[in-house]
Amino acid sequence: MQTPNVCPICQSDKFIVLLALKVPVYPFITSKSDINDSAFGLLKVVRCSSCGHLFNSNYDSKNRQKQYGAKLTNVPTHGGMHAAFDDVVTFIGDKTLRSRQVVEVGAGSGQLARLIARTAKHVLLFEPSVALSRSLVPEANIEIINDYFSASRLASPVDLVICRQVLEHVESPAGFFQDLSNALKPDAILYLEVPSAEFIEEKKCIFDFHYAHVQYFHKSGIEFLAAAAGFSLEKSTSIKEGHDTAFLFRKTGSRVKLTKKPITGGFDAGWIELKRIGLREQLVKLPQPLAIYGATAHGQSFISFFDTDIRIETAFDDTPGNWDSFMYSCNQVVPVRNFSQTANHPETIIITAYLHDSVIRKKLYEAGFQGTVFSIKP
Repeated sequence: MQTPNVCPICQSDKFIVLLALKVPVYPFITSKSDINDSAFGLLKVVRCSSCGHLFNSNYDSKNRQKQYGAKLTNVPTHGGMHAAFDDVVTFIGDKTLRSRQVVEVGAGSGQLARLIARTAKHVLLFEPSVALSRSLVPEANIEIINDYFSASRLASPVDLVICRQVLEHVESPAGFFQDLSNALKPDAILYLEVPSAEFIEEKKCIFDFHYAHVQYFHKSGIEFLAAAAGFSLEKSTSIKEGHDTAFLFRKTGSRVKLTKKPITGGFDAGWIELKRIGLREQLVKLPQPLAIYGATAHGQSFISFFDTDIRIETAFDDTPGNWDSFMYSCNQVVPVRNFSQTANHPETIIITAYLHDSVIRKKLYEAGFQGTVFSIKP
């Protein structure tokens, strides 16, 4: 199903096109023969002229099972990522967790669920990737459903729903909010975590635009959707150095129609092209050959933006499940490898997993890398 050609927040049909780029649909392929017309989609990022919401008006969900049904995403690879899970538990609070029935939507590798299960009575995980198995979450009070979330799958409403890094992948966020509400008891709690559109705009993060993300939410947009679904805001905070925002909502059942106001100021297509041109001038001067570090959506976006400008030889990544696969673009196929097991290093490594920039830099220096390190961190 293609995203409806109306704003998912205010239903306006007036947009400003910011970006139109042919990009990969899938994060990885296992064979070069997998590259065909269906492996690409049009990333068409638009701004709603009425409320300012940003979204991909050309997203097509027909490929989502291949996008999310196999490999796990956001697998923790260093201590900082594990510490972020501890921060989530602290933000939610012991009182909200203790002896509670919890649902996690989009559980990833299950690491957060294992922490939650120490305090909660029962944790039900919805994760479409079949790679999340019992071996990764052996706790007796954790249950897995390898499928997309639906409140209709629950025997009864629960005390807490945790939804991290999911809503930005959804074509109809208003309907998804209502389904989250249906999963909760009256006065129950929703923990929600999404990337910040304000961060993209303020830091000029063009590589945060990629096919996997359908929506780019401003804080006021999330609060608008939540109020319309019967939630009141308990608290919110910026996380990951401002890249994401975490919210704690309480289900009140009282739906509020907030006044629509412009969500943000300016962000135009001309600026995106100026940013691309400026970066291109730096990239073409880097010592060759080039590799990227971070087989991530940011890395995939980076390759697509500069597909005809630079050649990427290798993509290094710390997630074992990504090794021996390929990233790709219209003109390139890039093997994903383990840096620690690669003898011949390139002249330049471009850090595309920029949220982990400092950890990757340290790893490279400790491994004796003598080449140039360039980061896309804003």
